[in-house]
Amino acid sequence: MSEKTARSLKEAFAEVKTAAESGDAKAYALLAHKYYEGSGTERDLKQAELWAKKAVEEGDRQLASQVLYWLDKELEDQYTDEKSESMKILNKGSFLMQQKKYAEALKCFLKAAKMGHPSAMNNASFCYFHGLGTKQNHVAAYEWMKKAAEAGYASAYYPLAAKYYVGNGTVKSMEKAETWAKKALEEENQFQKEAQALLGMIRK
Repeated sequence: MSEKTARSLKEAFAEVKTAAESGDAKAYALLAHKYYEGSGTERDLKQAELWAKKAVEEGDRQLASQVLYWLDKELEDQYTDEKSESMKILNKGSFLMQQKKYAEALKCFLKAAKMGHPSAMNNASFCYFHGLGTKQNHVAAYEWMKKAAEAGYASAYYPLAAKYYVGNGTVKSMEKAETWAKKALEEENQFQKEAQALLGMIRK
């Protein structure tokens, strides 16, 4: 990530934070999202949860609900299938992410992903997409997202469809975008409304 990009992200974060702290309800969910992703600031899951809950009460409920879902999913992943070796490695990576040790976390995610854990594949994609612990790499982000979706990780279906729709990290394909958006609608996940909207744009 270039210094100019990093500075822009920090400035954007500062603006959203100021607006939220001034009582602008529209900024609550955006701030929660930035804290969750570590966009323009250090990743802080406690602050992400705090602002997401405020947004659910009086702000952008859709985005806030997504952030809370992601937070719950990370917590759930830490206590599921503890005996699995890949799960133990994934849990270690999740813990390192919380400690903001992104490079070490990514190593864990990649190791668990190569062992076939779909959630680890999704997390590796997240790290590459946002440049956490590595240089930003949209092609790698797409490839791991595709692997996660093909492994049956439902939360990866819509993001993969969106990548095909805009050509992010891969060649544009309306056919593939439609296929994965349809799968997202068939499964219970946080992106069903977005998938429906994307299908509407594809069919216009």
